[in-house]
Amino acid sequence: MHVVNRSPDVIQYSNIRLYFPESNKRRYHSFLLPPCTELILDPGKLPDDPPTPGLLQRFDFIDSSGSAWERDFSRVDSWGELEPYRGKGDENTFSVPTEELKRLGNEVTRPMKCGDE
Repeated sequence: MHVVNRSPDVIQYSNIRLYFPESNKRRYHSFLLPPCTELILDPGKLPDDPPTPGLLQRFDFIDSSGSAWERDFSRVDSWGELEPYRGKGDENTFSVPTEELKRLGNEVTRPMKCGDE
């Protein structure tokens, strides 16, 4: 799964929601996206996920203006100034630093285009 920030701005909050049908579990992974960064995530290489393949259900993020967005396979919807679900206190939510993603074998690279390039 590719998560790309083509902006020269940091995305302070992003969250992916994965569903694991074999165990009927959901996992939420939140991370900061540095400017001009592409994360190539392998759901098998994220912390504390079940060993079976997960399905991406949703991607939430807050842009540099503070607007919240939700993206799924068919659309991108604005949540306005509301904050997306962060799973506070939820044992299924994991905040993952970029360095930890790399250590687990996920790729962190620069996208083909960024900003005004």
